[in-house]
Amino acid sequence: MYIKLKITWGMAMIALLLGGAPVRGALICSDSFTTSGTVPARLDQTVTTGTGWATAKWMSNKYVNVVTPATPLVYHWAPGFGVNGGSFAVSSTGYNSSNDLYRPFASQSSDVYVSFLFRWKGGTLDKKDEVRFWLDDGAYNSTKSPTVGSVISGGSDFAASFGTGKNIQRDPVAAVLNTTYFVVAHIYKDGNSKTYNRIALWVYPDGSLSTVPDVVTSLYDSKLKTLSRVGLRTASLDQNDVFQFDELKIGQTWDDVVVFGPAPEPSTMVLLALGGLTTLLRRRKT
Repeated sequence: MYIKLKITWGMAMIALLLGGAPVRGALICSDSFTTSGTVPARLDQTVTTGTGWATAKWMSNKYVNVVTPATPLVYHWAPGFGVNGGSFAVSSTGYNSSNDLYRPFASQSSDVYVSFLFRWKGGTLDKKDEVRFWLDDGAYNSTKSPTVGSVISGGSDFAASFGTGKNIQRDPVAAVLNTTYFVVAHIYKDGNSKTYNRIALWVYPDGSLSTVPDVVTSLYDSKLKTLSRVGLRTASLDQNDVFQFDELKIGQTWDDVVVFGPAPEPSTMVLLALGGLTTLLRRRKT
């Protein structure tokens, strides 16, 4: 299904100069977790500037807060260019075990793509930790909900699975403390399946972007014909474990959720690169 292609900075600049536009389906919903309220604050008690959701707020989990991280979550695809989390993020900490945090969106019956920024901020990674997004048409189901894990119990830092561990596929990328990763997942119905039965997963540290998934997992019949809710499952975290998320996007195509823009770095060379990119963008508009 996937054509092997490694997209480089040079290729992107050529496309930009030629005026090529990505093929988009529809951005279903997104959240940068920006708020005008006082932070830190519980996510379920804070109105964030998300778009496309069926509710004004996320639903309950007192352990997940909107924060202003000392260092913003930023993924650099190339110098000065990537996904910039900005001044706000979501932080999940220890002593919690919950699937309660969720938010509904318009029901989908075809391909669904998900992307987000992830950072392991503090504590230790051990085999019992779980921090992962799940999707379903209702409440989290431990045997069928597609999950995209930033920390997965059983000794893998990233993985995709159906439910708690059904047909789990572990990603080879290892999480490094205080490093931001760009995570992308494709949840779809393969072949003639009437239910969602495949999850493709990409985990990107800073660097070039490959269209070939790191892993693909499958389930014969998830019973899920539609998806209309995303949630965050956390379990067995220690008191000092801290995980941060930002720039959550859910769309119908790859280009809906893999969207790059200026992503600053504290470097003179990067400032020059950003200046050059701005010039190119201005030329394209004219």
